[in-house]
Amino acid sequence: ENPSTTSFSEEEETKKNLTTKELFNNGITNIFELWSAMKMARQHQFAGDDTEHLYKDLIHNLVEWFCPDDDSDMEPLTKNEVKVYIEDVIEDDFGFEEEQDCLKQVAEDLITLHTELVKGKMDLYNVLEKAIKNINKIDIKPEDQKKKDLIEENFKEMMNQHDHKTSSKKKKKKGGKSIADLVGSLSDSDDE
Repeated sequence: ENPSTTSFSEEEETKKNLTTKELFNNGITNIFELWSAMKMARQHQFAGDDTEHLYKDLIHNLVEWFCPDDDSDMEPLTKNEVKVYIEDVIEDDFGFEEEQDCLKQVAEDLITLHTELVKGKMDLYNVLEKAIKNINKIDIKPEDQKKKDLIEENFKEMMNQHDHKTSSKKKKKKGGKSIADLVGSLSDSDDE
């Protein structure tokens, strides 16, 4: 057997050694990095000098809430519970309000991510990792900003499609390209 087909990349080996809690922490961070309102709140320090501390506290608290150390027989969190918690934190700590649909989507993404990770599945986690890597690779030129904005706008579409696609198929956005195609085309143009 060819060793190159059975060996894991360094990145895959690292992921294998992470706990569900650590993977969930990374996944939340990626979801928040792709959430434009949260990104803007951090960039413009909506909470003043405490912004980064409050951001890390939010992630920490979500991780502890979803993955308690005592591993008690906890009822699964509902989308509404998670949405209300995030809504309260962003209003109280960061001083901004977000649309209900967006908050519901963030809550749903967090629940889906956690559910998958507990089952040993990495589908959504890997989609998030790829999106972050490709967005971060982009050297933003004015002509590319529209492409990056389109990627961020279509992120919700990608998240919705995640539940309905198989790993071997890419769903296409009606009348357009999938987020993976958009991200790929940007990273391909940067490599030239």
